[in-house]
Amino acid sequence: MLTKQPGFVKGAVYRQTGGPGRFNVVNIAPWESAEAFDAARKALAEVYAAKGSTPVAEHARLGVEADHSACTEIVSY
Repeated sequence: MLTKQPGFVKGAVYRQTGGPGRFNVVNIAPWESAEAFDAARKALAEVYAAKGSTPVAEHARLGVEADHSACTEIVSY
Protein backbone atom coordinates (compact mmCIF):
# COMPACT_ATOMS: atom_id res chain seq x y z
CA MET A 1 0.00 0.00 0.00
CA LEU A 2 2.68 2.49 0.99
CA THR A 3 4.92 1.54 -1.92
CA LYS A 4 2.20 2.72 -4.31
CA GLN A 5 1.93 6.17 -2.75
CA PRO A 6 3.29 9.24 -4.56
CA GLY A 7 6.75 10.16 -3.31
CA PHE A 8 7.80 6.69 -2.16
CA VAL A 9 11.47 6.19 -3.12
CA LYS A 10 12.35 2.69 -1.91
CA GLY A 11 12.16 0.48 1.12
CA ALA A 12 14.44 -1.93 2.92
CA VAL A 13 13.89 -4.21 5.91
CA TYR A 14 16.85 -5.17 8.07
CA ARG A 15 16.96 -7.98 10.63
CA GLN A 16 19.21 -7.77 13.66
CA THR A 17 21.84 -10.52 13.58
CA GLY A 18 23.92 -9.46 16.58
CA GLY A 19 24.40 -6.91 19.28
CA PRO A 20 22.23 -5.70 22.13
CA GLY A 21 19.76 -3.67 20.03
CA ARG A 22 16.23 -3.25 21.30
CA PHE A 23 14.43 -3.94 18.00
CA ASN A 24 14.90 -7.08 15.91
CA VAL A 25 13.63 -5.63 12.63
CA VAL A 26 14.11 -2.17 11.14
CA ASN A 27 12.22 -0.87 8.12
CA ILE A 28 13.78 2.11 6.36
CA ALA A 29 11.82 3.88 3.63
CA PRO A 30 13.01 7.22 2.24
CA TRP A 31 10.40 9.55 0.73
CA GLU A 32 10.77 12.38 -1.77
CA SER A 33 9.53 14.90 0.80
CA ALA A 34 8.02 15.25 4.25
CA GLU A 35 4.74 16.21 2.56
CA ALA A 36 4.69 12.95 0.56
CA PHE A 37 5.38 10.99 3.75
CA ASP A 38 2.58 12.78 5.63
CA ALA A 39 0.14 12.15 2.77
CA ALA A 40 1.05 8.45 2.74
CA ARG A 41 0.52 8.17 6.50
CA LYS A 42 -2.92 9.77 6.12
CA ALA A 43 -3.81 7.38 3.30
CA LEU A 44 -2.75 4.40 5.42
CA ALA A 45 -4.81 5.67 8.36
CA GLU A 46 -7.84 5.87 6.05
CA VAL A 47 -7.34 2.25 4.97
CA TYR A 48 -7.25 1.13 8.61
CA ALA A 49 -10.24 3.32 9.48
CA ALA A 50 -12.27 1.72 6.70
CA LYS A 51 -11.59 -1.62 8.40
CA GLY A 52 -12.55 -0.18 11.79
CA SER A 53 -9.01 -0.12 13.11
CA THR A 54 -5.87 1.99 13.45
CA PRO A 55 -2.17 1.21 12.89
CA VAL A 56 -1.63 1.38 16.68
CA ALA A 57 -4.49 -1.08 17.31
CA GLU A 58 -3.11 -3.48 14.70
CA HIS A 59 0.34 -3.39 16.27
CA ALA A 60 -1.21 -4.15 19.66
CA ARG A 61 -3.28 -6.99 18.19
CA LEU A 62 -0.18 -8.52 16.62
CA GLY A 63 2.03 -7.95 19.65
CA VAL A 64 4.33 -5.64 17.70
CA GLU A 65 6.27 -2.93 19.51
CA ALA A 66 7.14 -0.17 17.07
CA ASP A 67 9.04 3.07 17.21
CA HIS A 68 7.92 5.32 14.35
CA SER A 69 9.94 8.35 13.51
CA ALA A 70 10.72 10.68 10.66
CA CYS A 71 14.42 11.27 10.07
CA THR A 72 16.53 13.53 7.92
CA GLU A 73 19.70 12.21 6.33
CA ILE A 74 22.73 14.12 7.50
CA VAL A 75 25.53 12.02 5.97
CA SER A 76 25.56 9.63 3.05
CA TYR A 77 28.50 7.27 2.64
